[in-house]
Amino acid sequence: MNNKKIEKLISLIIFGIFSSATYGEGSMSVSFKNNSDGLLKCEKKDNADYVTFLRLRPDEKKEFQNFHMPVDLRCYISISSNSVTTFTYFPINKAGEYELLKEKVPCEKCKSGTDSKWATIVVYPDGKTFYSKW
Repeated sequence: MNNKKIEKLISLIIFGIFSSATYGEGSMSVSFKNNSDGLLKCEKKDNADYVTFLRLRPDEKKEFQNFHMPVDLRCYISISSNSVTTFTYFPINKAGEYELLKEKVPCEKCKSGTDSKWATIVVYPDGKTFYSKW
């Protein structure tokens, strides 16, 4: 191998090491925090199916290093032994902590005749909130 090829190879190796050190580890860290009083369950979309990948008791937190993004999730929280919140569908496409809450939200078309329902609220790493409105 001539010197130019060796220099290019060394440059690529060094560039790869430093770029992964500054980009890889922190950018793919995702955590989930159950900030409710019920069991949180989340499912990850795998092709056309949703597969359970996370269960957290109240106040538990789970961190994933090298989380593969983007991914579509749906989560719900237990209300009682025989009921849960409606699914909240949301994408994970940024690193950081995703906090999940159980809250009463307005419901204009509830069949039960009430004006509110329990929902799973997602608080994104940037502080924005979301829940699926049915």
